Amino acid sequence: MLTKRLRSVFDKNNGILTLDQAVYYGLTKESLRKAHLRGDLEKLNGGIYLLDSSYSDELYTTQLRYSKGIYSHETAVMLHSLSTYSPFVYHLTFPRGYNLNDPEQQHIYPHHMTLDKIDIGIEKLESWHGNLVLVTNLERTVVDMLINKNAFPGIVDEMIDNYLWSEDKDIERLKEYAKIFGAEKQVEEKVLDLVK
Repeated sequence: MLTKRLRSVFDKNNGILTLDQAVYYGLTKESLRKAHLRGDLEKLNGGIYLLDSSYSDELYTTQLRYSKGIYSHETAVMLHSLSTYSPFVYHLTFPRGYNLNDPEQQHIYPHHMTLDKIDIGIEKLESWHGNLVLVTNLERTVVDMLINKNAFPGIVDEMIDNYLWSEDKDIERLKEYAKIFGAEKQVEEKVLDLVK
């Protein structure tokens, strides 16, 4: 049975805790291991523990496992509700040079970005289970999709339509990001021509 202290730390973290988080809250790694061995906790790969399977949040635990990754491209489109399409893999952008072992096995489609641009247009959004994950914002998502040669045209068209209807859109920011990421032509032709 879990101690009150251990239970309260899990409750603060929506039922999910990493070993590093446990140490941050003053718990020992051994207390989590023992609770798991007793059957009081479930353990995922990468030192992530759950109160039980009902707390599973794959978006959140994937990002805990790969903390350098930022949800982007098709996954960001889905998180921003810009499309009804749901990708079969998680699209994450990593710093250029980051080596990811077996991305296919982890259901990850990796994208890479230079260090000087990776943090541009990043925000925290709630996953479907209420955990905060890092994701590209609306405008960065649109730019990423427009310059992605592997993006499905139907998803891009649906994303643009929904972006233009969004009350949260920021056309000036979109133009700024287009300039930074070398997507001025694509943004002009696919988005700005529809605004005029």
